[in-house]
Amino acid sequence: MKVYLDTSVLNVWLFGREQEAARYAQVCHLVEAINAEKVQAVVSLYSLQEICVYCQDNFPAEFSPTVARLAVHDLLNNQLALVSLLSRMERLIYGRRFSMADASDQSHAVIAFLQKCDAIITYDTHYQAIAHLLPCKTPEEIVEKMDR
Repeated sequence: MKVYLDTSVLNVWLFGREQEAARYAQVCHLVEAINAEKVQAVVSLYSLQEICVYCQDNFPAEFSPTVARLAVHDLLNNQLALVSLLSRMERLIYGRRFSMADASDQSHAVIAFLQKCDAIITYDTHYQAIAHLLPCKTPEEIVEKMDR
């Protein structure tokens, strides 16, 4: 199975140990499966940008660049495929097909599609708008499926 990890999942993994303990445990289980190569995972450069913004919004200004750097380092120290930004042509071709209320997540959906992912793993419910094009699952749903 090949999945695209949305930033909502990455942020739980990187920053949710205490605030989102139940979700954090499930995401860690998923990451263990990724590192054991039971699941292939893709993240994009868009996610790295969003992690930096999360750090700017949630940490004191003097610490946020360091926290972001350490978070990205932790993230990339796993068995994840990192893919680039969409080209202008890809944005034009797929933009209408992947119409979503939150335009910032449209790029994630297009990349997941172009990378031939079997699902987007996310906690953002607005991805259901494109579920007919690409299944959208939570980490819990994937972990449950793996444990069967």
